[in-house]
Amino acid sequence: MRTAADISPVLIECSPTTLTKSDRWYEVPDRKVHIRILVKDMIPATQYMAPVSPAKLARTLTRDLNEYFNKELRAYE
Repeated sequence: MRTAADISPVLIECSPTTLTKSDRWYEVPDRKVHIRILVKDMIPATQYMAPVSPAKLARTLTRDLNEYFNKELRAYE
């Protein structure tokens, strides 16, 4: 928000899952890991440039990103 830089949302899909907190880094999955990276459309920072406190803008941005990613992830269920 302070830099007024647009946001690049990125979704990363990994199959089979690997390198999670419960996995040991040296345990290799049974099959080849495929990683897909989706770079979505930019989110303009201008909508988060308002004459209100930075804390309020941060909460708004966090809420909006949470909603955005939850919506995107529901499409993969």
